Amino acid sequence: MNYNINIFGEIGIDTTAQGVVPIIQAAKADPDSVLLLNVYDSPGGNLFQGVTIFEELQEYKRATGKGIEGFGSGFIGSVTTLIFSAATERKIAELTDYFIHNPFVEATSGDAEELRKTADFLQRKQEELNKVYQNLTGLPEEDVAFMMNNPVILSADDAFELGFVTDVLRFVEVVNKYSKNMKKNFLSEFKAKMGLKPVQPEALALNLVNGTTAEVQTAGEEIAVGDSVTVEGQALEDGQHETQSGLLIQMKAGRIESLEQKQPNQEAQIQNLQNQQQVMMQNLEELQVSVLAMVDLFQQQTDNQARNQVSNGFKHPGSNIQNKAGRTETVKAAPAPVFKNMNEEMRRIREAAKQRQKKLLGA
Repeated sequence: MNYNINIFGEIGIDTTAQGVVPIIQAAKADPDSVLLLNVYDSPGGNLFQGVTIFEELQEYKRATGKGIEGFGSGFIGSVTTLIFSAATERKIAELTDYFIHNPFVEATSGDAEELRKTADFLQRKQEELNKVYQNLTGLPEEDVAFMMNNPVILSADDAFELGFVTDVLRFVEVVNKYSKNMKKNFLSEFKAKMGLKPVQPEALALNLVNGTTAEVQTAGEEIAVGDSVTVEGQALEDGQHETQSGLLIQMKAGRIESLEQKQPNQEAQIQNLQNQQQVMMQNLEELQVSVLAMVDLFQQQTDNQARNQVSNGFKHPGSNIQNKAGRTETVKAAPAPVFKNMNEEMRRIREAAKQRQKKLLGA
């Protein structure tokens, strides 16, 4: 029996542990259970309820020895990523966003001792979550800590490359797979089998390269070997004929003897692809130059603002002031702040994850 755990919206409000845990426990007691975890657009929510759901899912796997199939779409964020990590198979739709960060409290009160206790608690939870994500992804501890300390919304592909999910489901792949399984003339065969409409020969027009329009009498939706072909009521002469779409038709005694799609000029195709690739590379290079220029400008503005903020803590550089001992000193310029570019760090983390995957596949 299938048991569905559906996670919607905010944990603790739209989805609660009180509503989810009984379903998990019922599945654990059923020897024929199949547990499915579905996450739909959940930004996170109450940490304690999220941890409770996560632990119950883990207990289901331990008690039954079975896996959990997970599917997510829309947005998976905060403590919901912890819940989703309990699934054995973690598949998400291609436009889904994935978001992790350190735990926090929206509001707290108390004296210094109470605030220290809250900070200690958050630090402990932060280390525990880091460990869960580290074990899940195989990422180094410092990479997980960086992403938790500097929250970045990951795309579906990023989440897959970093190991947070096991697969990305793409709509185009599903459509192509379905299309490949479709039989030719499916509609005609279906109508015939159901008795909805007798299969009557239909006339299809063929435009030949010599400017002639021929008519094909066919019982299907496409022309086929054995169909008769006429031009102005007369059988098309024997031999090979080519249509404007590149179809080669071999005629004999007024009927199609063979059909073949003319192969396009491969050299022209290759040249066309190379030209397209060259244009794409030029556009990509121009885009990269523009993006890098914008990043550099933003970094310079940020550096200048930070320098100005730090300098405000000093008197104007070069001016003279008296120190506590009464001696005159010249004010020095504020030191330039050092920044760590978050985009560069995320690129490094992604690239390192790709290299680890290549090594695993090679092994």
